[in-house]
Amino acid sequence: MTEKDSKEIENTENQVKKEEEEDKVIKLSRKEEKDKAEQIKQQNAELIPGHFWCLIEIKWYESWEKYVEQDDLLEENDLKFPRPGKIDNSSLMEKGKVIRTLVTGEHFLLIHLALWEFFHSIYGGEPIIKRKVLELGKNKEKLIVVHQKVLYLYSKQNGQVKKRATIRLVVNCTIEDIVDLIERSFSIKKKNKLKLFLLNKDYEKVEELDDPEQTIYESKLEQDDIILWEVEKKKKKKKPKKKSTYNYGYSYRSSKPSAKGLTGLSNLGNTCFMNSGLQCLLNTIPLRDVFLQKLWVRDLNTTNPIGMKGELARAFADLVSTYWSGNHSVISPRDVKYVIGRFASQFMGFAQQDSQELISFLLDGLHEDLNRIIDKPYIPDIDGTNCKDLQKLSKQTWYNYKRRNDSYIVDLFQGQLRNRLICPECNTESYKFDPLMYLTVPIPTARDLHLNITVIQYDRTTQPLKEYYIKSRKSDGIDGVLSKLSNYCGIEESTLHLTEIYKEKIYKEFQSLYSMDEVKSVDLFVAYEIPKYDEDEKVEVPIYFTYLKGRTIHKFSLPSKIVLPLGKMDANKFQELVSEKVYQLCPDLKSLCEEHSKDESFEIESSEEEVQVRESYWSTKTVKKPLPKETIIELFKQYGFKINEFNPEFQITVTKEKYSSYKANTSLLNLEEPVKIKKKMSIEIRFNPNLTKKDPEFIDRFSKVEKHESVTQSGSSKKKSKMGVSLSDCLNAFVEEEKLNKNNKWYCPVCKEHVQAKKKFDIWRLPDILVINLKRFSPGRWYRNKVSTFVNFPTFIDMEKYILGPKDPKGYKYENYAVSNHFGGVGGGHYTAYGKNHTTGDWYGYNDSSVSSISSPESAKTDAAYVLFYRRIYDEEKSENSSENEQQKDNENDNENENKDENENENENEKEKENENENEKEKENENENENENEN
Repeated sequence: MTEKDSKEIENTENQVKKEEEEDKVIKLSRKEEKDKAEQIKQQNAELIPGHFWCLIEIKWYESWEKYVEQDDLLEENDLKFPRPGKIDNSSLMEKGKVIRTLVTGEHFLLIHLALWEFFHSIYGGEPIIKRKVLELGKNKEKLIVVHQKVLYLYSKQNGQVKKRATIRLVVNCTIEDIVDLIERSFSIKKKNKLKLFLLNKDYEKVEELDDPEQTIYESKLEQDDIILWEVEKKKKKKKPKKKSTYNYGYSYRSSKPSAKGLTGLSNLGNTCFMNSGLQCLLNTIPLRDVFLQKLWVRDLNTTNPIGMKGELARAFADLVSTYWSGNHSVISPRDVKYVIGRFASQFMGFAQQDSQELISFLLDGLHEDLNRIIDKPYIPDIDGTNCKDLQKLSKQTWYNYKRRNDSYIVDLFQGQLRNRLICPECNTESYKFDPLMYLTVPIPTARDLHLNITVIQYDRTTQPLKEYYIKSRKSDGIDGVLSKLSNYCGIEESTLHLTEIYKEKIYKEFQSLYSMDEVKSVDLFVAYEIPKYDEDEKVEVPIYFTYLKGRTIHKFSLPSKIVLPLGKMDANKFQELVSEKVYQLCPDLKSLCEEHSKDESFEIESSEEEVQVRESYWSTKTVKKPLPKETIIELFKQYGFKINEFNPEFQITVTKEKYSSYKANTSLLNLEEPVKIKKKMSIEIRFNPNLTKKDPEFIDRFSKVEKHESVTQSGSSKKKSKMGVSLSDCLNAFVEEEKLNKNNKWYCPVCKEHVQAKKKFDIWRLPDILVINLKRFSPGRWYRNKVSTFVNFPTFIDMEKYILGPKDPKGYKYENYAVSNHFGGVGGGHYTAYGKNHTTGDWYGYNDSSVSSISSPESAKTDAAYVLFYRRIYDEEKSENSSENEQQKDNENDNENENKDENENENENEKEKENENENEKEKENENENENENEN
């Protein structure tokens, strides 16, 4: 057998194998895929010890979610989000291991093995990365651990600490396992006692690892920790085993900062979110004093069933003491992280988390650890229906709350909110007062939709297409958008059907209950006026418009719609109805073609097509090549026209599928056969190619859309949204009344029905420490969205106008003293903090272990600001002057920005870039020869 024959046989075998694999692939519709995947997810939602879960690359998974969310009626060629290719997890691996810097939710997701196998049966791909569900700790907590723990082994030789090995261990290994590993790897005799110590970055001992049965999970060992072993040759008497206690000692760098409180926090592995929140709390002076002055000790509550046995309070107290000692430039918040991770698994490990959620958990945890109420009495809710004495209701609610919750955290951080609901049918009012730990305020641009919508009337003769600008709340849904549009255009709201257009085709038809969270202002929207009809007897059929250019059929203009009776229709009658609709859109079409046909000198020009020509082995270039006249004649004939003739003006084709591509299932109208009108169909109007050759501006005239005055007036408001918003805008949006959407109705106790009530939040009382969370993250259909709008927050603010409850004669003036920042996109990014140091009175930037001076409080105002910290001040003269100066400065800046913005190009139309700042993480690359031991 020749080599050629051998290769042919091998190729044939490979082809057969490939065909067999393709036959095994499951073929489902997009909806069937989505439903099946959801079913598998629900069946395997629980973490069961011993079951396997798999890593899957997040971009692939998100592309799959977008793909299956699309209408099943759309063909592959018309999809906005194409079908994903094979699963490719190779970007998650390096040298056969999962890359250590990757985190869940940012780079990959965890899915059950059953779901992986389902995806793999459809798309294929590799590699499969499996992790077993483990039961860890004394509480048998069920966890999936993605990364092995990387630890560095050091020993003392000739009085110097030297690195000996890098080891990777699973988290259920014990301290005894590490001892055994060292003894085996370095030939240490069993009779010699081995002691292990945890070192800090300066190679100083932090504590002894003396519990052999303790697992890595239960210990305080973090990623990249340094372990020192020492050999004791002399045998000593066994000391009785001490009870396990927590050693709240902190590793630190010995150099002293220039002032107390200028201390950085070590990053323990994606813990920048924690460091950012901690820096803000550590610079909260009243909270600091509670711990420095030991006031917390007398309130320590170790029996609270929903507390942390006092462990969080102890760890935080030790952190405050070390931080404010002024002895260390950098310390490690290891023990705080350890305690938090033990009681809240979402903060365990090394996945990036949210600083606001960490701050909230810390304050709640400290409150429960310091709650003065030992036995909480049962207190029923107070009915606030049609309450006339709101002050009495507020006092009683607060009194009841304090009977169960009384701590320094309540004293410093908690206020009260009033929640009011009004029934639109019977005007019943329901009031409820809730405790306030922090204000989560919306950023107005995140709540509002700014849409440009073109209205197409059903019977249009001389009326041009008109575009309108609509500003509406997302919570108002489709109904809110159509209501405002109806007021502008004068068309009955119930007959307006809103759609999204993509590539000149109807991509999405919005239903009344459709969520507006995923609607983007930059998308193209059309509202069709459709007269009311019986859906059992008639159907809406979209009409698309095309013309021939070269070899290609081009779509153009906005689609139209026609309502036709279901069933068979005479072809001539069908042609008459559709032609009437076309002539409505272009009344002078017939006369135009008649005029052109008189021009006997008109000769069709040669068309050109773009062809790829290879310049060399490595490169190609695109050149234009003329089409032969014979080819042009044949193309015209296939398209349904004769060259150089203007009659007919257009041809009607019927497409079997509603959203089908032009190339498939499309045929010219046959007047000899009846047309079957059905729900899944569309109509294509093919304009005469001679017309577009003779009159190149015809396409633009046909597609012309006039702008309503609302569109031109919207320019300034859109520019203002690009400039940013003030904190006052956010607070006003928080207290603004809104109508519940149809998906979130309220049960009226009088009407006994669920209704779309009017809802309003009001601030009743405020605490001394006011924490304001800017709502930058909102849930979307596939993933969270981040709002990157700049919020201009003042250094001093008077909150009195926002207080609805009884006023305090001391006033409600606040000074900003700390900011938690989030840079980057959703799922990752980087957290830092700005803070005013109590010792120096100056502002500083805190970036993990780095602390640097910033010029002024103004430097702390960036579009990364996420959580704002304000303290109440009572020096009225200072605060009033500061507030007035601040307000005057803000007004000057606003005027300057508006004047500057008026000179900008009004036609600017850029998509909002939400994830501009990529997550920057620095990791040290060790080039030493390492002895890697895996267990």
